[in-house]
Amino acid sequence: MNKRALVIGSGAGGIQAALDLAEAGIEVHLVEPAPFLGPQAGDVPDHVWNARLLEILKHPNIHTWTHTTAEFTVVEGGEAHVTLHHHPRYVDLSKCTACKECTTVCPIDLPDEDGTHKAIYLDGQPGCMTIDKLGIAPCRDACPTGQRAQGYIALIRQQRYADAYWAIRREHPFPSVCGRVCNHRCEDACTRGRYDEAVNIMGLKRFVADWAYAHRPELQSMADKSLVGTPFQHQPAPTGLKVAVIGAGPAGLTTALDLVRLGHRVTVFDTLPVAGGMMRVGIPPHRLPDELLDWEIQQIVDEGVELKLETWVDDIPGLLSEGYAAVLIATGAHSAKKLPLRNSNHPDNWLSLNVLRSVRLGKKLDLEGKKVVVLGGGNVALDTARTVMRLGAESVCMACLEPRGDMPGFEWEVAVAEEEGVVLCPGRTFKEIIVKEDKIVGVACAEIIFHGFKGGRPQIEEIPGTGHVLPADLIIWAIGQGPDFSFLPQDGSINTRFPVGIQSNEAMMTTLPGVFVAGDVHRGVTFFVVDAIKEGHQAALNIDRYLRGEGSAHSSHLPPAVTLSDAQIQSRLQQGISSPRRRLGISSIPVSERVHNFREVDLTLTEAEALAEAERCLRCANCSECLECQAACPRGAIDHEMSPSLQEIDVGAILYAGKEPASVASPQNKGFYTIPHQSALMGSASAAKALADLQGWRQTEPVLQDQLVHGADNRTGVFICQCGDLIARSVDTQAVCQRAAELPNVFHTQALAFSCAPDAALVMRNAVEEHALTRLVLAGCTCCPIDQVCYSCTYQRVRCKHNLGFFSPPASELPASPGAAQLARVEFVNIREQCAFIHANDPRAATLKASAMVAAAVARVQAAPVKLAGVPAIPRSAVILGSGAASQVCQRYLESCGVSVEQHRAVPDQVIRMGGQYIVRLPASHPAELQASGIVLAPGDTTEAEGLAVAFGRERRRPSVHPEWGGLETHRPGVFYCDPAREPEIVGAAAAARLTAWLGRMQSRSPASAVVDPERCRACKSCVAACEYGAPALVEVNGRYTSWIDPAICTGCGTCAAQCPSGAIAAGCSTDAQINAMLGAILGFGASAQ
Repeated sequence: MNKRALVIGSGAGGIQAALDLAEAGIEVHLVEPAPFLGPQAGDVPDHVWNARLLEILKHPNIHTWTHTTAEFTVVEGGEAHVTLHHHPRYVDLSKCTACKECTTVCPIDLPDEDGTHKAIYLDGQPGCMTIDKLGIAPCRDACPTGQRAQGYIALIRQQRYADAYWAIRREHPFPSVCGRVCNHRCEDACTRGRYDEAVNIMGLKRFVADWAYAHRPELQSMADKSLVGTPFQHQPAPTGLKVAVIGAGPAGLTTALDLVRLGHRVTVFDTLPVAGGMMRVGIPPHRLPDELLDWEIQQIVDEGVELKLETWVDDIPGLLSEGYAAVLIATGAHSAKKLPLRNSNHPDNWLSLNVLRSVRLGKKLDLEGKKVVVLGGGNVALDTARTVMRLGAESVCMACLEPRGDMPGFEWEVAVAEEEGVVLCPGRTFKEIIVKEDKIVGVACAEIIFHGFKGGRPQIEEIPGTGHVLPADLIIWAIGQGPDFSFLPQDGSINTRFPVGIQSNEAMMTTLPGVFVAGDVHRGVTFFVVDAIKEGHQAALNIDRYLRGEGSAHSSHLPPAVTLSDAQIQSRLQQGISSPRRRLGISSIPVSERVHNFREVDLTLTEAEALAEAERCLRCANCSECLECQAACPRGAIDHEMSPSLQEIDVGAILYAGKEPASVASPQNKGFYTIPHQSALMGSASAAKALADLQGWRQTEPVLQDQLVHGADNRTGVFICQCGDLIARSVDTQAVCQRAAELPNVFHTQALAFSCAPDAALVMRNAVEEHALTRLVLAGCTCCPIDQVCYSCTYQRVRCKHNLGFFSPPASELPASPGAAQLARVEFVNIREQCAFIHANDPRAATLKASAMVAAAVARVQAAPVKLAGVPAIPRSAVILGSGAASQVCQRYLESCGVSVEQHRAVPDQVIRMGGQYIVRLPASHPAELQASGIVLAPGDTTEAEGLAVAFGRERRRPSVHPEWGGLETHRPGVFYCDPAREPEIVGAAAAARLTAWLGRMQSRSPASAVVDPERCRACKSCVAACEYGAPALVEVNGRYTSWIDPAICTGCGTCAAQCPSGAIAAGCSTDAQINAMLGAILGFGASAQ
């Protein structure tokens, strides 16, 4: 029989069931679909609930799975195979310190029951942030570059324009370009388009880019976030490897920038006198001003990319022999095409790209009075036609195969071209170029029915009798373009794929090892700038992995795009998440102002327009993925690329305590139990049934072990946590380290950025080994070295103890512990609350106090006793008292768990606790004296309940029931109560589970009570007589009797220590010697600080 249990749901019912099973020794997988445990039970105070959840998270027998769903099949006999679907929270639980720096920069506010919360938020345990992300926004999903448009739109909405610009620049080096000439697939996918019109995403990108250009002198001072990427390092470690990039277009420059950000040295070669490729010489200035593109290229150079312009490269193998570790070919597709028509070689047949290049490079073209026909219907043809109009042509006609509605050029630009005077002649085939007297006079055409392209060839049907001539003095061909391969090695070592681009494998490497290809020269045809940028990013990843010997790059997993229903769209509009305003378009200068000049036609959105348009975003995915949180996180704990994961387990019992009704096996099935979500009582009852069904399960008997054993050497290490800057902003941690290094027997001191992180534990472990440390003092936010939690504990404090090996084996979602098990003693000092927070405005006082507290902790840990008495084993035994029906139920379940049970209906004369056991003295008619580790009170009525309570003696010792967690537990350790007013089958089973769990918990308890030095104890029983709780008892240790304090009962009041004639008892966790040492250290420190 499998001895694991699956608990689904973390309300009071699930939490209690998991804890009962785990304390009884069962391995538990606790699954909660939400990112945080809960919700909190209504009758449980906040601090109690928090402590209970931390007990769950640190428990070595509980594996906690938040943000997880379970899929399972119950098979014969109660066995089940379970698949856990773990959804990412996008925050590393081992690193997050809950500093909430991320929430201060998050631009998203989402409505909830209490008002609003940020997209990244903290709402319980585990006490780390989580990101409310439904998936990825459709706009990002549609963008070839993966641009997180929703992110910069959210930042625009908050008027954080510099942040918006850097958010774009992290993954897109040319926002000015794509804010003007992009085919904006993001807008095609925009969910808002289903309601009215898509958000003007391209216009918003341009607004940000133009704002940044206007503020460029001060922009760098606003760049407080790196552009490098996770973990947002400004200065990546240099690799010393050189990469050559041939071609300074969008693909080549993108690859170069990415590789520089990864630590490589990159040189970009280009034959042109200017960088930018087709962006610079193929897009006319009335659409893209030179100064904006030049500035963006200069930023790339400023990040470390070397540019070598007007440089022809035709010896690629020579680059490799010159020391370049890799080469990227990104030369684009700069060769315009024309058809082999009659007279197409006449000198007045121009190529569109040559015209555009000449204009961009400042060469004058005399077109005054010319009748120009541009052949082609794409964006290059439109750019050429509009450029020629500005150069003074008498008339410009565009002729193409496609009908008006199917022209490949942007529909809006076709309309603008007509507005500017370009005549459209769509649906025509070209027959010949007509030449008379050595001059072109026109193009012979015929009207056609266009059926699209097949195998790259147009499928047309000429309409008879439609032949005609388009008058022309000049023909400009714009029917397509392709790459130039003349620079490739003549030996064929780099293969091409005729008639398209250069051949490559899946890693974008050509047939020549170490040489990669990207962009239009790779595809063989021209696409859009965003496509080239995408390939540039991919090439950079592949080249980097090649240089590091890691093989080809694998595409990262992305969650599916979010699809909002119509109802959800309406809800977001009604909640104010999105504005109901109509779309704001782009304004343009009047046509009259476009004549004979290259002024930019389209205008930037005004600030008011940009804010209004940004408010239209529906925030489809909740989190906008602006990455501001990732940039702000001092620990690098946030990872927006986290992927879902699966975990397969087999279990012997399933306890369902979810919020929704169970949709699987019925409660009658063996091994499957349903629990009301917030019923702790039913949680325990179901736990008892699960324990009974796990046949053959028995909790092992404990072995007597010493509480604490120290080596003879006293070598102390001191570590000071800076807690990011929560401590360091007030406490001079380096000064504290220096003072600690002067203390006796301190052999190592060190400041840590975050002591609760796994890497900090590794640092401490290495220091322990390197310096042979036997004692350790950690000054941070953790208060005590006790293996328990209290109302002030946090997830980070628990994690810190876990990392140092306090809870072993590793528990729940906490990472595997590097441990420090060889240490004899670890001492904690809370200098955050007691120094940094109290003296926040007085760094000197905070530092002096922290140094004094560290000195006291060092003295305390060095004065710790060498050996304390062992913890006696607790027998697995119980007595059930009372005549209630629940007694028999309880007995049945306890015996099924291997607990020795005696059940008596009579009310005892006296119940006392001695030596960790309860002694039950029955009336004279029952002369036997019963002894057991725990007691269950199962009265038949309230009168009998009062009689059972009186048997415990004076009022203070009588068990009183705690109402929380099902009303089963009393203030007396190991005493549980079955309310006679409740269902016997439920309350009896629940009490059995609680007692079994308590027995298990007591086997692994750590002493946090008064302790006895067995070498000084006289066994006089003064402590036994003095304690009103019955905590002290005489036990035999190594052949002699000594007093022992029952930690389950001891309150740490110190009465026994005051009564002890030999001074053998130390109240709480400190001996007299330790207290004296601490006082001496503090007084001595105070004197030296004067």
